[in-house]
Amino acid sequence: MMPTDLTRILASARAGALDHAWAQFSAAGFAEDDPNAAVHSLHGRLLKDRALRAAPGDRRALFAQAAQAYARADRLAPAPYPLINVATMLFLAGEQARAAEIAADVIARIEAGGDIAETAYFLEATRAEAQLLMRDIDRATSTLRRAMRMAADWQDHAVTLKQLNLICEASDLPCTWLDEFRPPASLHFAGHLGVAANDAANVELIRRIDAVLDELRVGFGYGALAAGSDILIAERLLARGAELHVMLPMTREAFRAASVEPWAANWAERFEACLEAASSVREVSDVTGRYDPVANTLASELSMGAAFLNARMLESAAAQLLVADDVGGDFGSGGETARDGVTWRGSGGAQRVIRWPRQVETPASGTSLPETPGRRVAALLFVGFAGIENVGDAATLSFVDQVVTPLEGAIAALAPAPFHIARQSSGVALAFHTPEDAAHAALALRRSVPGDGKVSIRISGHYGIVQQSRSGLHGQASALPEWIDPITQPGAIFVTGDFATALFARVREGFRTEYAGEHLPMRGSRPVALYALMEG
Repeated sequence: MMPTDLTRILASARAGALDHAWAQFSAAGFAEDDPNAAVHSLHGRLLKDRALRAAPGDRRALFAQAAQAYARADRLAPAPYPLINVATMLFLAGEQARAAEIAADVIARIEAGGDIAETAYFLEATRAEAQLLMRDIDRATSTLRRAMRMAADWQDHAVTLKQLNLICEASDLPCTWLDEFRPPASLHFAGHLGVAANDAANVELIRRIDAVLDELRVGFGYGALAAGSDILIAERLLARGAELHVMLPMTREAFRAASVEPWAANWAERFEACLEAASSVREVSDVTGRYDPVANTLASELSMGAAFLNARMLESAAAQLLVADDVGGDFGSGGETARDGVTWRGSGGAQRVIRWPRQVETPASGTSLPETPGRRVAALLFVGFAGIENVGDAATLSFVDQVVTPLEGAIAALAPAPFHIARQSSGVALAFHTPEDAAHAALALRRSVPGDGKVSIRISGHYGIVQQSRSGLHGQASALPEWIDPITQPGAIFVTGDFATALFARVREGFRTEYAGEHLPMRGSRPVALYALMEG
């Protein structure tokens, strides 16, 4: 078991707070002759992370240092894990011949058997990595096929593919051979409601939907379940064994009454059947009885972002399928379908549009909520002071000079500026119109405020519906970032799953996230998925 201090350092590294992780590692006083192999494996991990984020001219030296750290770990506790990392780090450092020699040793160690504390999948994946380092793509392909049959966890596959892809990109080896191993694509879907409830009239539409799903090799679907196109696509996803993830803008009862039942009785039955078969169902708001355009927009953004985030996590592809009517522009005459199409197109993802006429009259979706001034979707940040509880009167001046003043200057320099700022003794709350504006701001603030060594900042974020008044922002969404603040790693940026998914609905480059677990903000609330937000 890894000692607690090493666990904390690893958590900081995974959260993207690499500078803080390095500071923790240095402060712990670990030496090159430390008898704990886990210390050296962690050191190798930190050096590898630094190399991947360094300027191209600095990477080889850092990869070489990482190889040395993993080698020390292997000498203390010989195992396939540290040794394959020695080989891969040397390969990335440009020592390909030496890497191939060590890779052969890795294979020999695996074949020797013995008490190896690794899964059968990991051992075969390690063997494939070693064979690739030896430039034997044919054997690596065969081994990887065998490995993939051993593990049903797509995330395990993704970790392996990421490592192998790194090796290929750092050499003249092709990367295309990995395509057959990539997990299936993730799909955002939407479309108009004017589809006939009698599938005998939809034979051609169903054929075209199936053709797109086959072409894109879809295994995950994200969207709502309104009557018509939504339900038809969801049914075709389920028919091919794909995971269906439903995102509803309001409670399922309210959504059924507003967007399903007004059309035909069998749509309601099909709606319930899809819900029953779905892998997940999320109600974005607790609005009941009325159609809420604000919540509907949020649900669409979260569905689009979730498709992309799942694809990125699995090292696979994301795409969008829309069913648009046969009038109007590229995305038909439907306002919400067009909004989704424009948003997705702007982010550069693959997109397929099926034009299909409205076969039935489509009344308005229930009774809309009256427009409420100040009701909006907002990207919210809380910049907390990590370590402030240890600041006494004597250190207050240093805290202000080293943390507070730089933070105030950095906030004043933000462009675009937040539309709301609330200063508190424990930190500062900020609100932005879009998650990308908030993400850029969070990264800029982290760069601008290094802290004084004892006190630093940590940043938490959320994206949701708020009510704005003259006195500030109201609603659970506005309070959530501050609730998350205490568990955020110093120097890190933790955002909710809603923030991360909405961000990736709009942008594809410049940011990356890593899952950081779940948090229960308060008693009786639902667990909130958290992601570390980083540049990249």
